[in-house]
Amino acid sequence: MDMGVFVLPSDEEMEEIRSKNKRVLRCKMVYAGKYESVVCDDGQIRDRLLKLKGRLAAVGTGELKSLDTCWSTFSPTIGMTAMRTLIALRCRKGFDVRSYDLSGAFLCPDLAREVYVKLPEEAGKYAGKIVRCVKALYGLITSPRDFVNSLSETILSFEDNGGKFKKMDSDHCIYVFVDKDGNEMIWSHYVDDVICGSKNQALRNRPGRSST
Repeated sequence: MDMGVFVLPSDEEMEEIRSKNKRVLRCKMVYAGKYESVVCDDGQIRDRLLKLKGRLAAVGTGELKSLDTCWSTFSPTIGMTAMRTLIALRCRKGFDVRSYDLSGAFLCPDLAREVYVKLPEEAGKYAGKIVRCVKALYGLITSPRDFVNSLSETILSFEDNGGKFKKMDSDHCIYVFVDKDGNEMIWSHYVDDVICGSKNQALRNRPGRSST
């Protein structure tokens, strides 16, 4: 609620949900541990618990494609052959390569359709309440597509020094940037895991803005 993912429906919306028997999806908490590899005193590499994570996810299997959602729910991912080729290309002299994990990525795009969910008992004071999603919640069958579309629009909107990102026709998860001074960036992503190689670190760290 604090992140603006949900809003409480009005009394009129609740009455419409009941009178028209609108679909209300279930939600559940998904728990997992995040681990890191460490070298122990005996020289062996073992996994150590870094933190516990909890994520609220909709049970999207209750949605029917083309009835509750759009016809296409396709979301591209980068191929492993393309990934290996990019890693080789980024070994060129002058390239600095960094990886990123986009935190809460699916919760950023706006949801362009009406989706109601019932919150689970772990939701505290909101337990059992019906809420309307305004963001692409984890578990909805269109969320991956909504996220990739939003990410692509953001990347393609970046302009600097006469350069813009271009999406490759052969792989829609790879973007190439070249400006007038020959600065290059190669951006690729597998869902919310990003690898970005650049000849200019300052350019890569620069926030998106319109070119003047």
